[in-house]
Amino acid sequence: MLINYIRTFILYLIVVIAMRLMGKKQIGQLQPSEFVIALMLSELASIPMQDTAIPLLYGIIPILILMSIEIAVSIISLKSKKARSFLEGDAVIIIKHSVMQIEEMRRMRYNLNDVMEELRKTGITDIREVEYGILETNGTLSIIPKGKNRPLCAEDVKLEVPEEPFYFTVISDGEYDTQGMENAKMKKEEVIKKLKKDGIKSEKEVFFAAADEKGDIYAQLYNGEKIL
Repeated sequence: MLINYIRTFILYLIVVIAMRLMGKKQIGQLQPSEFVIALMLSELASIPMQDTAIPLLYGIIPILILMSIEIAVSIISLKSKKARSFLEGDAVIIIKHSVMQIEEMRRMRYNLNDVMEELRKTGITDIREVEYGILETNGTLSIIPKGKNRPLCAEDVKLEVPEEPFYFTVISDGEYDTQGMENAKMKKEEVIKKLKKDGIKSEKEVFFAAADEKGDIYAQLYNGEKIL
C-alpha cells in the first residue's frame, strides 16, 4: 500500500511540474493542442498509479516527452504566424455592426443560443448595442459595444482623475512577503518601522499588510483591528 502512495505522490509532482513549465492558463483559456496535452497527461499519470506492475518510468517518460512537445510547439507558435494559425486557429467576427454573420457562425458551429448567452454574461440583452462580437481562439466571445452604449469614462467628460496606487502584499499571515516587499521597494525594517508607529511591535501580530511604492501602508491585525 505504501508503494502506491509513493508512486501517486511522485506522479502528482511530475504532472504539476510539467503543467507549470508549460505555462499558466486556466482550463477555459487552453488552446485545442494544450487541452489535448492536459488530457493525455492525466491519462498517462493514472495508469501507473492504478497498476504497480507497470514501472514508474513508463509513466514519467511519456509525460516528459509530451511536456517537451508542448514547449517546442509553443516556441514554434511564437515565431511562426502560420504555425500559430494552424494550431490555435484565428479569431472570427460573428457579429458586425449589430448583424450576426450567419455563415461564420455555421462554419464555427456557433449557434444563436451561444451568442445570446455570451451577450447576457456581459449585461447586454439587445444585439443592437453591439458593434462587434469576436469569437476568440479559446472559444470565448469578446463583445465590443457601440460607442453610445459603452460605459462613460473620465476622459469622456474631460475629468482629471489621479492615478490610483497599486498595493503589494508585504505581510501575509504573520510572515513577510519577500516578493511583495521587492515590488513595493521596501525592506523588513521599513515595514515594521511604519507599523510600530501604530503600536504594532512584530509582524506576528499582522494578518495582512500591503504597501505601495511610495511607502504608504495599511494592515489588518489578527484581532480584526485595521491600521489605515
